Amino acid sequence: MRVIVSILLIVLLITVSVFNSNAYGSGQEKKERYLVTFENQGAKDRVHIPQHDVVHDFSSFSVSVVEMNENAANGLANNPHVTAVEKDSLVHAHSQSQKADWGLTRIYGENDWETGFTGEGVKIALLDSGIAEHPDLEIAGGAAFLGGSRTKSKDYTDENGHGTHVAGIVGALNNEIGTVGIAHEAEIYGVKVLDKNGSGFLSDVAAGVDWAVEHEMDIINLSLGTSSHSTALEKAVNEAYEAGVLVVASAGNSGNRGGNNDTVMYPAKYESVIGVGATNQNDERPSFSSTGPDLEAAAPGVQILSTYMEGDYTNLSGTSMAAPYVAGNLALLKNAYPDADHKEIRERLQNNYTIDLGSTNRYGYGLIQAPHKNKKVDIEDDEQADENILPSMNVTVSHESPANGKLDVTISTTNQNDEEAQVQDAEIDLFINAPRGKDQQIEGFTDDEGTYTGTIDLHRNFYGEYLISGQVTHPEFNDNKDVSYSFTLAR
Repeated sequence: MRVIVSILLIVLLITVSVFNSNAYGSGQEKKERYLVTFENQGAKDRVHIPQHDVVHDFSSFSVSVVEMNENAANGLANNPHVTAVEKDSLVHAHSQSQKADWGLTRIYGENDWETGFTGEGVKIALLDSGIAEHPDLEIAGGAAFLGGSRTKSKDYTDENGHGTHVAGIVGALNNEIGTVGIAHEAEIYGVKVLDKNGSGFLSDVAAGVDWAVEHEMDIINLSLGTSSHSTALEKAVNEAYEAGVLVVASAGNSGNRGGNNDTVMYPAKYESVIGVGATNQNDERPSFSSTGPDLEAAAPGVQILSTYMEGDYTNLSGTSMAAPYVAGNLALLKNAYPDADHKEIRERLQNNYTIDLGSTNRYGYGLIQAPHKNKKVDIEDDEQADENILPSMNVTVSHESPANGKLDVTISTTNQNDEEAQVQDAEIDLFINAPRGKDQQIEGFTDDEGTYTGTIDLHRNFYGEYLISGQVTHPEFNDNKDVSYSFTLAR
């Protein structure tokens, strides 16, 4: 017996990344679907998972979809080669309501068709509920991933309507019927990752991203999202972006009337993704449009006319409608700047093809504008324009530990173009939402070191979450910086 135990110990020490296959399905414990993210492909190869429990392996990034019980999931989570283990949760479409088409003229799309930018030759993958047959749409191809990506299908037929509406915003044909898309000569691919109810699993979305990278798409549009961070989904969109794909996502419909909270959803919240909010006919944010520092651009998203089921047309509202405007506009920019890589195209969208609407928290860089062949911004124009552009501020917030019934909050400002240059006389206007209704306001100006410290009077029972929101402004800087900061005082 002693000899057997010794041999077993040696085997376990050598194969630390191998797990008992019985843990994945033995007994009566319920098996669920998980996304397992590995450090890299090499790490993935060193972790043994029974092949019959692997639902799907992604080729563009080191993530696997695995069916297993909770004990096995916990075991994998402790493996040094595994970055994250997360349940395969649902994502949802970001359409808002049914309600005439004004978005194209607002971003001057019609003029672009007259000057030659139509999205021709640009491949756009629409990860959505699929695309239905329609006389006003021409689909280049696609695929379907539903039910945790166990099966891949070529049948990307839309059973919901959401994906068909998104497709028309991008690529409805420029003919004599219906409406017309902003990039009506782009190659549109329907990648079905949402079911007839407008929902799908994270693994399905990741599979769609993987497909888009494998098939060399130029742009991915994701008019969907989830409120929860996913390591696997973040890895998927990051790898797509690094592969040269522009990734666009709707910010979500979780906004409020004030628009001061951080409600941007995932994947729009990730740095590699262009998060898009909605605007109405007055270039204002509708209350449903999510807000936050990760918002990058705004586009029409209220009462948008587009293609729909059974060859019909309808009006829909939501950030789901705004995102494909940005995806289509990126296709026009790729026509306008054929030698630019994806990062240059993104920078041009940010700096040259948006209209500043005010709060970056609500509109990002602003309302997108389409390029015009006769008004194209060249590099020389950029350099000349840079001389006249006011700099931006960086704003950071911090807090001290409570003392003598008070707590200090410090706001620090620097010049974004020169991190060592502090911003003096910046105006501070912040609102503190404190526990038990003891709300307060902090107002003042930064000193010669670019800082201002305000004091919060604490309630006798001051434990709980503190939310700080407001703005920092300065006449010599080109934007009003929205502040969103929170902290919790625990017992």
